[in-house]
This record gives sequence, C-alpha cells and structure tokens, in this order.
Amino acid sequence: MADTKVGTAKVGASAVGAVSAGNVTSSDIKVQLSLVKAVGKSGFGIPLILAGGQDQEIPYTECLDLDEVRAVCGVNSVIYTAAALMLAQSTERFKIAVRAVTGKSAEEIPNLLGKDWRQLVVPTEGADGESTVEELSDVVEATDRMYFATVRDLNTVPEAAYSGIQDGQPAQIARDRTVGFYYPQKGVYATAALVGKIAQKQPGTYTCKNLILDNLQPLELDDTMVQSVQDKGCLTFVTKAGDNVTTEGKTIGGEYIDIVDGKDYIIYRIQHDSQKILNQSDKVPYNDNGIAQLEAACVGVMKDCYGDGNLIIATGDDGKPAYTVQYGKLSQTSAAERANRHYSLGRFSFSLLGAIHSADVNGSIII
Repeated sequence: MADTKVGTAKVGASAVGAVSAGNVTSSDIKVQLSLVKAVGKSGFGIPLILAGGQDQEIPYTECLDLDEVRAVCGVNSVIYTAAALMLAQSTERFKIAVRAVTGKSAEEIPNLLGKDWRQLVVPTEGADGESTVEELSDVVEATDRMYFATVRDLNTVPEAAYSGIQDGQPAQIARDRTVGFYYPQKGVYATAALVGKIAQKQPGTYTCKNLILDNLQPLELDDTMVQSVQDKGCLTFVTKAGDNVTTEGKTIGGEYIDIVDGKDYIIYRIQHDSQKILNQSDKVPYNDNGIAQLEAACVGVMKDCYGDGNLIIATGDDGKPAYTVQYGKLSQTSAAERANRHYSLGRFSFSLLGAIHSADVNGSIII
C-alpha cells in the first residue's frame, strides 16, 4: 500500500496552526502536512537523554562522545548509562544532548522545545515520583518531536489514541510520536540503543524492523509473546536467523516509525529552505517571480528526497518521481493576504516509498 502525503506551505507572520519540525520558534515558514492512505497498493535532529527526579540539575548540554557525557554527568548517572548504550551503536561520533532535572521530566519538555533535539529518551520514566510513560507521551504528542519509551510492563503502555483537537474538532488522535520498546530488564534502557542506531541515518534510508543493536541482550520470547507485545503497539528485541534484531518498527499509534520520520524531514526541509530564501534576499517580491522562488525551494526538496540514495519519495506508475508541487499565481491571492504580506497558496503532495518487512515464498519439491 502506498502512502500519499498532501501538504501546504505558508509564508508570513500571520500563518498559524501548522505542524512544523525542528527549532522553529523564529521561522516565518509554516508547513502543514496530512497523511492520506491509498487503498489497494503497496539524521536530522539529535537525541536527547532527559532524566527527572535527580539530586541536582544538569543544564541542556550537547555532547559528541562518551567522554564529554562523563564530564557533564559523571559515570554513575542513569544518563551516562543510557548514553553509553546509545553511542555504542556507531563507530562514528554523533551528537547527543543531555539534561537532568530535580522535578518531573514531563514538566521540563516544554522548556526544551527551542533546542534542536528530536528523539527523546527518558531513563527515569516510571520511577517513584517521576513521570509515567503516558504522561511523557501526552506532552510529546503535542509537539513535533518523538518519544522512545522503554516499557518494563505492557500494562503501562498508554492507549493507541488520545483525546485531542484535530482540525478544530474534538478527535481521537493516534500516538504516532511515541515508540514503545518492551524490555523488562531493569537498568537497561533499550530505546537508547534503538535511537543510537537510527539517529545518525538519513530519513528514508532505514526502517526500525530487523535492526541489529549492539551491547543489548535479546529476549527469549515465543511467537505468542512477541504478538502480545506488538498488539500493544510496541516492538521488542529477539533473535532471528542468528542475529539479534528488533521486531516490527511501529509507533504505539500504529504508524511506521520511518513514515513519521520521512514526513517530518520533508516538513523541516521545506521550512528550512524556504526560510533561507527570505534570509538571503533583500526582498522577495510579492509577484509571480517571488512566488516562483518559494516554489523552487519546495521542488528542490522533493528532488533531494527522490533517488540516488534518498529513499523517501516513490516512483509513480509512469516511471517518474511521485510528487507534485503547485504554487498559486499572484492573480489567485487575496487583497488581504497581499496587504499582510502573507502567502498561503503553496501545495505539494508525494507518495512515500515503502519497505519490505516480510515475505511469503512458495515452492515445490520435484521427486
């Protein structure tokens, strides 16, 4: 089944209510994106390790290796333990962020949204006096980030959907920004390994199923138990064909993790590249030439996300990249928008390139 994304791009201070990715507190570009699932067909941001209920505060600090984490947190902290597992997933250095608070971790998240982190790992989740997985999920689901929870008890997994507001109306919204990793062994923060494995990868080049994780022991689970984990919207870590790998790579809400990543990456890129045009021009004229500059930024992102190792956008039945970009002409804008220097007629859509997660192979024996 193919997934089609439909989005809009807006320019100007009066654009509100959009979903965006990254540190966007000072951006003039807002991008909205909805997911439309067709029937019948088939490393951006950095990880943040946040610990609540600690004896002393540690300010938000970005680190490039375990030595830098040790200098900030010491070797006896849960942050250091999680960071060691996270950084062990690559032979190359990559940036992570750490933060410790004396209060609850969920209460600190809003204060950190101006920072450039994307994947949240909370090694203290569920501890006495600390935020629960559900409390952390409720906060993150209202943002453009993702929360990776290590689940010790399947009974603590929040429901796949939560009550919220969508398109101005009350709705049940899927928890597509929360990932549950079932790993009951205390003191081992399994999601740190998963995040470490994917944080350095370009969106579109990976899925979260069958990932080999280092320095993490597989669980001995039978098929029934693995299915119970997946029925709760979680993944886990088992042995297949002699390799220790993750099971199905979905969010608690049921969406594939790589789909959320691909969507967020395209939003971020359109926003970033369009903002660069505003930053680097003395003036972007409100005429067809100025609109064409913004359209070119969007087209450039689509091209970058297709082919040559950029595996977010699929190929259509006609053999061409499966995306469209259409920005309305000046004659289609309203007098009010022109007076407010606001443009809202940018439109784009694209089909996501899927992945093979399983296969049936039929054969016969000739005697």
